Amino acid sequence: MVGGKRPTRETAVAVERRLNPTGSTPRIPAIRRARGAALQELVDFYGRYIAAFNAGDVAAFAACFHPPVTMMRPDRGEGGAEDRAVTVVEDPGALALRMPGHWARSTIDAVHPLDDVLPFAAGPGLPEPRRRLGLVADVSRWDHDGRVYEQVQALYLLSRRHGRLGIVFVADLGFTRRRQEPPGG
Repeated sequence: MVGGKRPTRETAVAVERRLNPTGSTPRIPAIRRARGAALQELVDFYGRYIAAFNAGDVAAFAACFHPPVTMMRPDRGEGGAEDRAVTVVEDPGALALRMPGHWARSTIDAVHPLDDVLPFAAGPGLPEPRRRLGLVADVSRWDHDGRVYEQVQALYLLSRRHGRLGIVFVADLGFTRRRQEPPGG
């Protein structure tokens, strides 16, 4: 369930087309775009992940993960069990799509490959380092009135299994939320 509503049968691809009719990609500086296929694969993967999330497509969303998945989320002051700092999820079906009732959709503001965020250069005489696949993404969450109410920056570590990318680790790096206005004010 997303925001207390049953997901529709609309596919993640259809939702992406509806929310992003121009087909534009998230903001990516030209230097990163020049890397071509490797970066595009990460951007496409993350786009499918957000589209599945927005569509409430539980199967497509779960397919974006390679369990067990470790999630590190700060306590956001809501007091629920999901506010635990570290959670390990073994069952992809348990990766729920829970959002508050005022949530309407999420949009991608930026996607940065892990190599750009945390570069690692080998010292003299050492071979090129092996790096984990990953990305850092900035996402805005919108309410039904068309206003951004929350922004999150998260680190995603990925693995490739059977030729398919999947998330194995998520950590919120930054989080901000607009204060709720008092009723009638």
